[in-house]
Amino acid sequence: MVIGRKIKRKHPDIPLIFLTGFDLPEYRLQAKKMNADGFLNKSMKPDDLRDALQTIIKTGSSPIESEITILTKQEKRVLVLLSKGYTQNYIASELSVSRRTINNHVQAIHEKMQVNTSIEAISEGIKLGIISLLDN
Repeated sequence: MVIGRKIKRKHPDIPLIFLTGFDLPEYRLQAKKMNADGFLNKSMKPDDLRDALQTIIKTGSSPIESEITILTKQEKRVLVLLSKGYTQNYIASELSVSRRTINNHVQAIHEKMQVNTSIEAISEGIKLGIISLLDN
């Protein structure tokens, strides 16, 4: 994604298209934020890929469909820190908020992700691309 931002900054007229096997809502959102011209799944049929690329060439871009991000930026930070094994007390200290605030964030994460435990939330966070296993 960092390379994509640099390309778009230096050459805004060059179409930026993501072709990925990781078709995650969080990745789509990031591509959309950097004004990418397309976000395509590499498992799509060759004819569909050709058609999508032709559409982007003709129109200049293809709308990037993305699910509404269900977690706030702060909730994502809390979830990532939980995935690293940190306690709520440590996270509160790290983010300069009260333990009660962190507990409220955790409860909101559980409700929004429709899970009962932080382990389930972390698992969903991985599936959505919010948590990267490489960063832990």
